[in-house]
Amino acid sequence: MCPSILQRYRLNLSERAADSKQEDRGLGERAARDERHRRTAVVTPRWAMGGAIAASLATGLVIGGQLPSDAPVRSVRGQLVASGALDAALTTQPTSAPEDRRPVKILLSFKDNGGRYCRGFASGTTSGIACRTDGSWALFRTWASSLAEGGEYRQAGSASADIMAAAQDMARSEALDSKEEQAAILVRWTEDVAFNG
Repeated sequence: MCPSILQRYRLNLSERAADSKQEDRGLGERAARDERHRRTAVVTPRWAMGGAIAASLATGLVIGGQLPSDAPVRSVRGQLVASGALDAALTTQPTSAPEDRRPVKILLSFKDNGGRYCRGFASGTTSGIACRTDGSWALFRTWASSLAEGGEYRQAGSASADIMAAAQDMARSEALDSKEEQAAILVRWTEDVAFNG
């Protein structure tokens, strides 16, 4: 081989090696840059997704808290309590007359053995006994409703006998009379004004 061909071959090999190192260095830098991008791309979407979820939850809580609830019962700290029309009836409505056509009938009012005001009620889907607890009407006993559509009292399968029997077991003394009940309604069932039984 002629020195010029050998030199040319060596030069070509060294150029290729240099080009290869340049490419390797370029690939290494590119790979490092891609790895950094991959790491930050994974962290950023997770953080952004967490922020979006938190913002959605906060928005839902704000909007949901402002919407009126038509449900007659809700859960507060694991206790079923009256809400909406049922809460309003238990708080403001006197014991119902048989001809009363309101959606919630108040059957009786009494004080239980613990001194709480309690009321028996019958509504479209639920009948039961609720007692005033921490400013709400907590449901202690419930049965299938005894009201037909239109507020008419249904005798067959009526839960009123069950309500009256349960009230008798729970009551400290007799049911409140109309004057005692009206006095309790006026103070929204918060003071012991009805009787000292």
